[in-house]
Amino acid sequence: MKPSGTLEQRLESNLQKSIKGVTLYDVVQPPYEALVEEMAVPGEARVALILAEGYLAIQWHLSTGLFRVLKEELNADGAFILQRPDGSFEAHVVECKKTVDRRDWAKARAQMRWTLSRLRGLAGVLGIELRRGVLYTAFRTDNLSPDSDPNPIAQRRPIGEGGAGLAFERRAEREWVDDELSLTGFDGHFAHRKIQLDEHGAGRTHFACE
Repeated sequence: MKPSGTLEQRLESNLQKSIKGVTLYDVVQPPYEALVEEMAVPGEARVALILAEGYLAIQWHLSTGLFRVLKEELNADGAFILQRPDGSFEAHVVECKKTVDRRDWAKARAQMRWTLSRLRGLAGVLGIELRRGVLYTAFRTDNLSPDSDPNPIAQRRPIGEGGAGLAFERRAEREWVDDELSLTGFDGHFAHRKIQLDEHGAGRTHFACE
């Protein structure tokens, strides 16, 4: 089955624009930028994402409770479906953390995973195929890189039984350094981009559109 109409027409005909007064999505095109803010702690992080010419982004505002069919309510701070100039589509997910360490990274990965699942469902409603996914972490302090932790002995203490905690820490460090990670429920690997925030929690970057 092939859907009819443009992307904007499919949005209007299939989805509510707002739910209980909360906007569900916005369509962003150049020269405008998309803005992602940390929702749990207002003012802690604010990231502007720049769109290249010819691209269009649907920025989703996925509040808790919209996808009760899923097993988890975890959600990242920014969720986008990006339309490229050639008409293909991508999922882009942004999570904001003041400090990234092994515990925060585990939570961030879960938030990204479940946000990707939501975007995959929305893509199905719109009748589009997501060609790839790109993940971003915006942060002020990096305590996950092997050479950045001020207290490496405490940071690398295993969690749980045996060496499982240590194995996770090594994998987390490798993912963070290599900027490539795998997520439960998805084949292959996702590209990951780090966004360094300034002392005021502000950052600015381009959507990764290789």
